[in-house]
Amino acid sequence: MTLPWGARAAVMGVINITPDSFSDGGRCSTPERALAQARRLLAQGADLLDLGAQSTRPGALMVGPEEELRRLLPVLEALQPLRAQHPELRLSIDTFEAAVAEAALAAGGDWINDVRGANATSGAPGGSLRDPAMFPLIARAGSISPSAWIQNARATTSAACTGPARCRCGSGSASRCPRA
Repeated sequence: MTLPWGARAAVMGVINITPDSFSDGGRCSTPERALAQARRLLAQGADLLDLGAQSTRPGALMVGPEEELRRLLPVLEALQPLRAQHPELRLSIDTFEAAVAEAALAAGGDWINDVRGANATSGAPGGSLRDPAMFPLIARAGSISPSAWIQNARATTSAACTGPARCRCGSGSASRCPRA
């Protein structure tokens, strides 16, 4: 599927499948609840569904790839039948772990939304990847990765998104991306 970028705004519905989501308090943390929410979002006009199984709220503990996959894969499987009714539907996976991204793409995910694609707390000029295997994976898979920069994204501090990078080539930087 090719979304008509620029023709109109694409609407992304977010489904947090964490028990401690800052936005919904864990309301979508089971496959059944996530499926019901996906149906609501699609009825309201969502073009994409973004699935997150690792909380990025301020103070959230990192659960690790195994727990993230335990939460994510059943939901991703439950959402696959929606593609019959919504052939244009794309599923975005919100993760910064390459192992999770690889398993999610293999299980039917379309995009990787690495919100820590460039991490301003790393001390490196322009930030750095949390998981350096992420961009090579995205490049091999031919997946889109709309990255965002996060400042002060430690478990003990507040996270503040400073905006999307609009990177479409895997370089991790909109300023270096020839397609941004």
